[in-house]
Amino acid sequence: MPIYIFENQRTKRRKEIYQKMKDKHVYSDTSEDKWKRVWVPLEIAMDSLSDIDPYDSKAFARVTRDKNGTYGDLMSASKELSEKRKGNNGGHDPIEEKYYDDFSKKRKGKKHRSQNLSELKSNLDKKGVELEL
Repeated sequence: MPIYIFENQRTKRRKEIYQKMKDKHVYSDTSEDKWKRVWVPLEIAMDSLSDIDPYDSKAFARVTRDKNGTYGDLMSASKELSEKRKGNNGGHDPIEEKYYDDFSKKRKGKKHRSQNLSELKSNLDKKGVELEL
């Protein structure tokens, strides 16, 4: 049975209550206080990529091929491996840098849009302006 969280409107105390999914999700106790359901983000367990080599593209393809994930899941997994490579190389991801170099060569020196955004963000940060992407 799932756990639902309720908060006392007067005392702000929270309680975790087990209820069936088909139940009406309300809670009340013996006092006159009103309890309101608290909505929290879902916590989903994802397969970890910790056991594969972050430099092996064939291993990445093999691990992600049989998953029924979305494109967003694939991009998240790719970003996780990129962060590993950055950790191993002092903040630089050689595969990402090669991608950007190849992109630029094919387009007569034009930079990738994510490079332009990161440069814009760093320039604005220097001037004291905060930009959220």
